[in-house]
Amino acid sequence: MCFEGQMTLLADKEIELYAGDMVLISTLTIHGYRSSGYTTFATIIFNDTLFGDIPELMLFNERPHVYLLKNLSEEEQTRLFGLIDDVMHFYQANDDPITECYSRLLLIFLLRHALRDTSAELALPSDSAQILNQILFEIRSHCTEQFSLSDLEQLVGVNKYTISKLINQSLGSSFMQLLNTCRLQRACRLLTETDETILFIAGEIGFGSVNTFNRNFKEQYHITPTEYRAMSRTAHMD
Repeated sequence: MCFEGQMTLLADKEIELYAGDMVLISTLTIHGYRSSGYTTFATIIFNDTLFGDIPELMLFNERPHVYLLKNLSEEEQTRLFGLIDDVMHFYQANDDPITECYSRLLLIFLLRHALRDTSAELALPSDSAQILNQILFEIRSHCTEQFSLSDLEQLVGVNKYTISKLINQSLGSSFMQLLNTCRLQRACRLLTETDETILFIAGEIGFGSVNTFNRNFKEQYHITPTEYRAMSRTAHMD
């Protein structure tokens, strides 16, 4: 994805990329990049195992392929960057099962948008994978609210006991653990990027009290929110 400047993708043909443009490239495509000025961009490489039950035949028709993603709406960009941020967060936290699920959700998001202007059809993942992807999306979207398993049941349209079983079997976790993980991720960002008080942040991310926030934060990161803020700012200064 091109964030700033302009660059050229070199594949079977040259494609000009500008700030905000993104390309999805199959593993079979030999490609490179060229830039004549200051450019910032990011590359995400998906492991083939993430394809799971999304057939590669459906993805790229067993031949080199390049899809250009342009004109994403503001809402689509927000969701895209949110997914990328979540993937990086859980990867850095060495939380492999959740990283894989969010990476898969990101891949499906990109494929849907890459193929929406073509005649190709995207094969959907299995029912369980679809439900799990929606569960993760809804939890991330509502984690700062007073959000319950019953609320999730209403949004997903699946019995809450089935949801709990699926989360446990797929991720080795629980609904509340996932919810708090997403909340704490938001907390880390606020601690690093703002000067808001611990009390404000605890309420902003959905915890009922500072004590509950501090306890959950320390259980997850083994330091207090105040210590985390001090360490992140020291690292930034270095």
